[in-house]
Amino acid sequence: MRFSEAALKSLIQQGEGIALEFKRRINHPKKIGKSLVAFANTLGGFLIIGVDDNGFVYGIEDEKYPAEFIEMISSSECDPPVKYNLFSIKIDGKYVILIEVPESSIKPHFLKKDHSAYIRIGDKSLIASQVQLALMKEANNKSTRVDFGESEKLLFDYLSAYGTITFQKFSVLSGLTEAESSVRLSRLIAIGMIRSVFVDSTEHFSVV
Repeated sequence: MRFSEAALKSLIQQGEGIALEFKRRINHPKKIGKSLVAFANTLGGFLIIGVDDNGFVYGIEDEKYPAEFIEMISSSECDPPVKYNLFSIKIDGKYVILIEVPESSIKPHFLKKDHSAYIRIGDKSLIASQVQLALMKEANNKSTRVDFGESEKLLFDYLSAYGTITFQKFSVLSGLTEAESSVRLSRLIAIGMIRSVFVDSTEHFSVV
């Protein structure tokens, strides 16, 4: 994908969101790596370097250095490495770096610095929950199957009465281990029976 100056300006005017993030500078490997991992683990997105959080274009001084830096981050900070496309684009007489990260087909990706996987929630990159990790792995399963037992009955009875439930509440309610609870919830999300929503960075589950 190639971006004209006008297309880039239009993208910047949208402001940060689930698929768009700005970085004024490129001197924090962990922050850049976290963004790459989060986009790859979610729906993909664009990271623009040389633009501040408010959308003001500062530009970058060296076109070559960011390309080498991003390659280093992807290969040494992300596990497995994140695929991306990088473009240097001139806007208002200043160069910015546009990094296009497609949604990965081999997620989850982890940031080696803290051994965490990240996902995009709104305009933030947050550590993926156990359920989100299980859901990423479930995406590679071509034949997701759900056995409706007592745990699922308790879940839907609770949702019918209260509307939403947290992961911790479901684990206590069902008596399942956290690992089994995450798998059960991820499979129900995968087949479209429940959905995950975040409220103040806390994950809740509700009926679709």
